[in-house]
Amino acid sequence: MACAASRSRSASRIVFPTNLLCAALSVSLLAASTAQAYGPTKSADSTTSAPKAAGEPVKIDTGLVQGVAASESGDVVVFRGIPYAAPPVGELRWRPPQPAKAWEGVRECAKFGAAAPQVISPLLNSFPGMSLGAKTSEDCLYLNVWTPARRSAEKLPVMVWVHGGGYTFGADSQPLYEATNLSRRGVVVVGMNYRLGVLGFLAHPALSAESDKGVSGNYGLLDQIEALRWVQRNIAAFGGDPERVTVFGESAGGNSVYSLLLSPLAKGLFQRAIPESGGTLNFAQLKKSAYGRGAAEEQGVEFAKKCGVKDGSGQLAALRALPVDVLLHSVPGLDSSRMINFRATGMRLAPIVDGYVIPDDPMTMFQQGTVNGVPLIVGANGNEGSMFTLVSKLPANAEAFDAILDRDFGAKFASTFKELYPPTQAKKSVTELMGDFSFVDSARFVARNWEHAHAPAYLYNFSHVAFGALGKTLGAHHGSEIAFVFDNLQLGKEHSPADLKARDAMIGYWIQFAATGNPNREGLPEWPAYNATDDRCLLVTDEIQTVPHFRQAKLDAIDAVMEAWHNAGPNLEPPHSTPEAKPRAATDSGSADSVAKGK
Repeated sequence: MACAASRSRSASRIVFPTNLLCAALSVSLLAASTAQAYGPTKSADSTTSAPKAAGEPVKIDTGLVQGVAASESGDVVVFRGIPYAAPPVGELRWRPPQPAKAWEGVRECAKFGAAAPQVISPLLNSFPGMSLGAKTSEDCLYLNVWTPARRSAEKLPVMVWVHGGGYTFGADSQPLYEATNLSRRGVVVVGMNYRLGVLGFLAHPALSAESDKGVSGNYGLLDQIEALRWVQRNIAAFGGDPERVTVFGESAGGNSVYSLLLSPLAKGLFQRAIPESGGTLNFAQLKKSAYGRGAAEEQGVEFAKKCGVKDGSGQLAALRALPVDVLLHSVPGLDSSRMINFRATGMRLAPIVDGYVIPDDPMTMFQQGTVNGVPLIVGANGNEGSMFTLVSKLPANAEAFDAILDRDFGAKFASTFKELYPPTQAKKSVTELMGDFSFVDSARFVARNWEHAHAPAYLYNFSHVAFGALGKTLGAHHGSEIAFVFDNLQLGKEHSPADLKARDAMIGYWIQFAATGNPNREGLPEWPAYNATDDRCLLVTDEIQTVPHFRQAKLDAIDAVMEAWHNAGPNLEPPHSTPEAKPRAATDSGSADSVAKGK
């Protein structure tokens, strides 16, 4: 239990003490350089002394919660581990989230709630800021609130964070997402845990049959929607404005924001959205194949077989009785020996087009404007592919890259890509194509089609390279903007004036957008709303400016491929041949410096 029920006390608003208010790769090499660039960020559980209770308890719909000072200055109060839904355990495994139970007395909210069950990756866990900072358990539906409000009537903008991790790992307790510095700039920040992996996204015919909606698989997304409902019911008690809620997230969190924009169940639960590096839009379908991937229900049947569960009337009971470890280890994990590919066809544990939570194919919905039309910031980073190619087997030479392009895209599209991403620079080209194909293109696609939503969109690309060895090695890599958005650079450590400039710009734009729906504010370069004719993108480097037609030829080529795959529907065949990988040491002359420049 994340918060301990103790003394009985009543309160209906925030009253914070006056004194607190006024006091206001090798992997080890990369990890060490990250620590220098960003500095160590401590979670509440890592401190040597117990956090100080701050203010009076706050009354929410399930009881009273007691926050603690988020830092020594006491200008922000954090409430950790508030349950927003019932534990999804036992018979509630693979069911929509159910209401949290009320409690007696006051829940002391000093510690984070449990993270969702996941396989801990030593590689990912080695990066500072990426450790979970909490235990794991199926009882994981908890959220955290950071607030600078002195009273509940302040009505500050609210920013709801959805963490990333490929829908298979991560938690809001990760130090990288520590929101004290962001919150003290005048916003209430909420972050939630949600079900991950097979527990969050397993589809199966038997699960669909027992559902009154006839669907299965989007449990993790339903958790996020339930957390947003909690925000609407309760955030005013923390000094937040339920009519100015911005949902934002990165990677799987950004992809979740795409999904929330698509889901009619999320309509009215937020008024602005910021998907950061949200990934591709080639979602699996519940009952039919799409983008060369089999139906999600069919893949769920195969998963049950891998778990040793037989078909029949007792199948769901048997699946629900399996230990978590059996479920987690029946899904393939990160395999750095696997050759990189652009046509993943295996089991996709992520949001599913089910006709209910997500009514139709994402590309179709964005093109038709059948979305939750709110003001939007959308974008990606300059070197999105560098972290992924770091943990994948790369083509050894031009011939191997040629073969991958031919296999995944077919001769027609492959010839175009060979011009834009020269195989003679295989390492550099595959890294750039991975980033553009997986993240940069979808951001522009959403911005380009947002006019159908009758709301403004603002497109960005974060290409600022952080000072230090990590930036020099990986450039503006996947997730590198997060420390800038959350102001977790740790200024006493190694940084550059350009880092501070990029930080102030990102936070300035993001908070202004959360407050008004428009990111433009005095002291920052003008950021015009996107339109396809001008095709302008805010480019954040050492300088901050808007540029026209950012990577236009490359993104147009990717758009053409995605449109062809989209139009093919269930008739798109998966790739057949797999190019033979040669030793990685034989890579071409594409240097780390060229990758870092984000060109």
